[in-house]
Amino acid sequence: MLRTNGSELEKEIARLREENSGLHEQIESLEESHAKYEAVVQAFDGFIYIWSPRYEIEFMNERLIERTGRTAVGEKCYRVLHELEHVCPWCVNERVFKGETVRWEVLSPKDDRWYSVVNTPLRHKDGSISKMAMIQDITERKRSEEEARKQNEFLHNVLESLPHPFYVINAHDYTVAMANSAARMSHSVESTTCYALTHGRDEPCNTLEHPCPLLEIKKTGKPVTVEHIHYDQNGDPRNVEVHAYPVFNSEGNVEQILEYGLDITDRKRVEADRERLIRQLETSNEDLKMFGWAVSHDLRSPLVTLRGFLPIVGRDALSGNIDRLQTSLSVMDRTAAKMENLLDDLKELSLVGSVEPPCQDVQLDEVAHEAVELLAGRIDEIGVEIEIDSNLPGLYGDRARLLQVLQNLIENAIKFRDPEGAPRIKIAARRQGSETVFYVKDNGIGIDLKDHEKIFGLFDRPDNHVEGTGFGLALVKRVVELHEGRVWVESAGHGHGSTFCFTWPKKCV
Repeated sequence: MLRTNGSELEKEIARLREENSGLHEQIESLEESHAKYEAVVQAFDGFIYIWSPRYEIEFMNERLIERTGRTAVGEKCYRVLHELEHVCPWCVNERVFKGETVRWEVLSPKDDRWYSVVNTPLRHKDGSISKMAMIQDITERKRSEEEARKQNEFLHNVLESLPHPFYVINAHDYTVAMANSAARMSHSVESTTCYALTHGRDEPCNTLEHPCPLLEIKKTGKPVTVEHIHYDQNGDPRNVEVHAYPVFNSEGNVEQILEYGLDITDRKRVEADRERLIRQLETSNEDLKMFGWAVSHDLRSPLVTLRGFLPIVGRDALSGNIDRLQTSLSVMDRTAAKMENLLDDLKELSLVGSVEPPCQDVQLDEVAHEAVELLAGRIDEIGVEIEIDSNLPGLYGDRARLLQVLQNLIENAIKFRDPEGAPRIKIAARRQGSETVFYVKDNGIGIDLKDHEKIFGLFDRPDNHVEGTGFGLALVKRVVELHEGRVWVESAGHGHGSTFCFTWPKKCV
């Protein structure tokens, strides 16, 4: 019996030892967990405390004890933390004790500092609930945010005060991230690209006239300045000088660009006026040279002729030689008429560009027919065949000067016709690259290559025996160049006819 009881006792002792060992392990595990939680609480760079539904503090970590200057377990949280005599107006107890975790920020009246607060319910075994708070001082962050807000507000006011457009453009898709009011053509620029906003285009700029500053910056990584044509809120074109600067990301790639545009329309207009005045001055100087040449050369020759005939006329009058007197007077009359024509042509040439031309839309085929009508007598007399292209495009400029150009070119073709063949003249136009080239083509005597430039000079003619003063092609050149066009002749040489060509940009002088 004792043996049996002893055996059972040994088993019970063994069981108790085993349970005791398990309890030791649980205690050690709990102690280890407690140490971990204690380490977490101590490592937390902020305040931790727990309080009851009656607002009584149940736990404070060391940092909170240091802040308050005492261990305030059992005291009201609003007195300890904020030195208030009533529950804080921002308190979220009701929500937390219903099981909700609440995150919020508060400015404490105790020390006028900002805190980030996380309140969460803490459930006990008996079913009761306490509230745990984890608090971090975020005053410096809030001050930095406020400073950043003020700086952003200041920057916004500066950008809004700028009279010219300013943009921030995303480098990867050309979208406008920000634009000041001077740049906005509508109430919003969200999802708008820079090329749509400034040019009304559906694709990025990529031409010599509109080089893309973003592409240039991506290539070089450096600021660029280009000139563009932008459109204002009324849809009118404006000359804009675009300044663009790169904004790099942490990897050194262009993330955005800062861009602003200076309206230089007035400056460009002044520059154009200055260039026009310079050209007019150069033309005036050339006119003076031409006038001097005309006086010393072509006008001097008729005067010498007249002076030479005066003594002959006097002697014939005294001697009664009426036949020779009439012949001499006839020569003198033709010489005086030549002088008059020279003076009229010189005056006409000097007037080109001296008065602002009346610009208008001009139908070139109508002007061509009018020029032919003015020369109808010569054309019918000689039997010239005239062909006018029915598809001649319209122009914009001085209609009277354009009529002079066509009339002089037709007259020139008639003068230098091939006496052995039937004269033919064609008035037409052709596309040449980006330009429209107008031309008057004949089957006349042609022009040697060495004379292609010379013939547009004053008094320069390949054949001095042909009638006329030599002002016609000089007048054509002056009118065309005054409209910023070009004039030239195409001819394979003597016997191959000539084609006189000119361009006429669509704008007035």
